[in-house]
Amino acid sequence: MSNYIKYLLTNRAIIILAIFIVILNGFVYTITKQNAEDKIQMVLEENSNRLQIHYEILLQTQKITSKAMYKSTINQERLIEIITEANSATKEKKTLLRNELHKLLADKYEISKGKGVLQYHFVLPNNESFLRMHKPSKFGDDLSDIRYDFNYTNRTKKPIRGFTQGRTAHGFRNTFPIFGKNGKYIGAMEISFSSDSFQWYLNNISHIHTHFLVYKKIFDAKAWKRNDLILNYLPSAENPNYMLTLGKIHSIGRCTDDKRIMLKPVKEEIARKMLQDDIFSLYLDHNKNSYIISFLPINNLEGSIGAWLVSYTHSYYIPTIFKGILIMRFAILTFSLIFLYFVYKQIQSRELLIKSHDEIIILRLRQQSRLVQMGEMLSMIAHQWRQPLAAIGSRSAALELKANLGKADKETVIEQAQYISKYAQHLSQTIDDFRNFFKSSKELKESSYNEIIGSVLDIVGTSIENKNIAIIQNLSTEYRFLTYPNELKQVVLNIIKNAEDVLLEKNIKDPKIRIVTYKKDGKNVLEIHDNAGGVPTEIIDKIFDPYFSTKLEKNGTGIGLYMSKTIVEEHCSGTLSITNDESGAVFKVELAKKNDE
Repeated sequence: MSNYIKYLLTNRAIIILAIFIVILNGFVYTITKQNAEDKIQMVLEENSNRLQIHYEILLQTQKITSKAMYKSTINQERLIEIITEANSATKEKKTLLRNELHKLLADKYEISKGKGVLQYHFVLPNNESFLRMHKPSKFGDDLSDIRYDFNYTNRTKKPIRGFTQGRTAHGFRNTFPIFGKNGKYIGAMEISFSSDSFQWYLNNISHIHTHFLVYKKIFDAKAWKRNDLILNYLPSAENPNYMLTLGKIHSIGRCTDDKRIMLKPVKEEIARKMLQDDIFSLYLDHNKNSYIISFLPINNLEGSIGAWLVSYTHSYYIPTIFKGILIMRFAILTFSLIFLYFVYKQIQSRELLIKSHDEIIILRLRQQSRLVQMGEMLSMIAHQWRQPLAAIGSRSAALELKANLGKADKETVIEQAQYISKYAQHLSQTIDDFRNFFKSSKELKESSYNEIIGSVLDIVGTSIENKNIAIIQNLSTEYRFLTYPNELKQVVLNIIKNAEDVLLEKNIKDPKIRIVTYKKDGKNVLEIHDNAGGVPTEIIDKIFDPYFSTKLEKNGTGIGLYMSKTIVEEHCSGTLSITNDESGAVFKVELAKKNDE
């Protein structure tokens, strides 16, 4: 497996793991987001329910208070007599009766105001206002077109309670029928609580900051210009179509101006949800604080929405939810990155081990290859030395014979000694050539294919030609480049020796080894051809595998071509490939041109 394939597989594993971690963190983000939304929704619903419960408690309390006040009122015999007499009295008489009733109920009214009662009002069966305890100077007006509750009670003689608007104030009305002696119907009485009392109760008793918003169209358009309105109103910060009831606990700056700035980011959401006429809550962040705002719709007696109760709660829990989510996300992301780093280091360590193991194997293979080559070289040395040694022996024998015969004159001795010296120098040069050939060098040197091929053929050329194998050289490039010459020589030697072996094995007629060099696409190319018929297609892809050999029966090691490919591709940054042409195998070495001369 090449380094490039290992690189791809390693990086593929890292990429897959990284994608998995991204998906995992995306899943965690989605789950935590949904979990946060669910928790926030629970908090919002809890606040909505809290507001509604306190509102209903207050309504129930006011119901009990108004009912008790109603019973205590109608149990006064003189009150029944006054109301009965007023039904048919003259205007002057009604004035006297009204004053008497006012005095009769003054103390009761003062006590009831402490319980939140705003209006203590008596109306005759014809819807004529007889006495307003909260405003005794205002009487005699017809409430038929103003007060739905008095119309209902005078018509049905039944009690009714709920939110409604009056001529000068809105409130929660409790309207009861009044019966005289013998069960005769004589009028109706109202005990109402102002919205300000709701605000006061929820703020001071329930500790919920509350706004009471009234739909501005509930009033007659002229009502807003009246100077006798009991309660004060301002356009609300929550919705321009609703008016805020001002009271002792509300100020223009805090409850309108400040709230308008605060609610600006959620203004459209509030308007949209208020159109749905249902209770809802939302939260927002303002000035580094989180607030929950709950809206409770209040129906009027006609069944439509007449007002909203709005509460503001400072939430400490929602920031805790977000903080917890951020901590969880950060923790999982950190764990994922640490895990990815750990896996990366494990893979890196494994690669180092594999690399070390591969380097050991390559070193062993190289040593084995070198031993094989040394054996071959010894055979070549013996072949190279055979002729010079024979010549030296022949010259020595001839000189000895002449000396024995007394014919060894000075000129003859000098001549034979020079021949012997020449052959000895040839032997010495042969040793130097082989020693340099096998010298290990890791230093880049400038060389050319001509020098490398010439050096190899100096070693094996004669041996190959003596086996009647022709060596044809077509060297068309003399470009010089930086490489490891001795290692490249071993590659060329391996390929040439393989060609020699296969030519001899197949007993090829007119065997040839052709060596070609040329330049193509900026690369220096060396091709070594033989005419042995080529490599079978079923094994050509395995020819460079370690320990693969076609010469097993001849003790082939299968490491020569593997080592050659390793040297060319990993040491010399080139490529070594094999193809077949019409005559035989073609080994091609391609090296990048690094230094032209």
